[in-house]
Amino acid sequence: MITKTSLLRGAALGALVALSVGAAAQAKPVKHHRAAHAAAVSNAHSAEIEELKAQVQALTDRLNAQEASQQQAQAQAQQAQATAEAAASQAQAAQAAADAQIKTIPAQVSTAVAAIPKPKPGWEGSTSVSGRMYADVTNIDQKINGARPPAASNYNGTNFDIKRFYIGVDHKFNDTFSANVTTDFTYDGSVGATQLYLKKAYLQAKLNPALIVRLGSADMPWIPFVEDIYGYRYVENTLIDRTKFGTSADWGVHALGSMPVGGVTVSYALSAVNGSGYKKPSLGVGTGVRTDAIDVEGRLSASMDNFTAAVGGYTGKLGKDVQGVPTYHQAERFDALLAYAGPRFRSAANTSTPATGTT
Repeated sequence: MITKTSLLRGAALGALVALSVGAAAQAKPVKHHRAAHAAAVSNAHSAEIEELKAQVQALTDRLNAQEASQQQAQAQAQQAQATAEAAASQAQAAQAAADAQIKTIPAQVSTAVAAIPKPKPGWEGSTSVSGRMYADVTNIDQKINGARPPAASNYNGTNFDIKRFYIGVDHKFNDTFSANVTTDFTYDGSVGATQLYLKKAYLQAKLNPALIVRLGSADMPWIPFVEDIYGYRYVENTLIDRTKFGTSADWGVHALGSMPVGGVTVSYALSAVNGSGYKKPSLGVGTGVRTDAIDVEGRLSASMDNFTAAVGGYTGKLGKDVQGVPTYHQAERFDALLAYAGPRFRSAANTSTPATGTT
């Protein structure tokens, strides 16, 4: 824009010079009778020149004003751009601060929630109820020497069998003491009715993982341990339980625990019980008939990865050492187990010598 203004100024000056030269040329000496006429013409030219100067000055002032206005507009535009850039920077800083503050909201909420006083839980908060049923739908076609057995012992046909149904209630008093009550429903063919038993009813004191003490009817050392490794109790019970050479729970004092030894987990269980099983806490409450001996069962096992090895044993009178009834034998049993229980298959070798004596 400055270049354009300079060019216009140059053009105006050029016009003035041309007019001045022309006037000078016309002012050369002439004859006397033309002197008056020349003076008049010179005065007219001078007036035109002054008028042109005024027009040039006006044009120059106008151009200067336009140039100043453009410079002012350019300065205002630059100021506006700087203001916009500053506003954008402030907006980015405000957004970053807001994002940072938003990220702290979850922690602030968690802290606030944690500071809210929690109501003291009731007994139900430390109590759990569980249930388990062993059942099947089967079809049996049993024959003896090619013929079906007599009706009295005929188990042929299709039936929905309820073998066992347990309902358990666990209550935790604190980190040391807890209690368990588990009922056992089963069908008793001798009386033709369903019977209800207390399979477990004990008070537990967990002093540490290596020493847990239970008082009452609780799991015996061997059968429940093998069932956990076996994993198919819903198909059939284990060897000792099925042949009735042992029981899964009994009334007495039970101690158990486990501890790591290097890469091996060593566990144990020891029970001193009545010997007659959980279905018979005694041989006759109120009749004065009591057993005079305590039966003992124990187990020692070691596990590493998916492998388990265990040995155990039982000795006692099976709750039949009562006054006036002779017992001629001691019931004894030796148990051994070597098992692999992996994610794809299980394999085990389990041997037990049968209990001897009265049954």
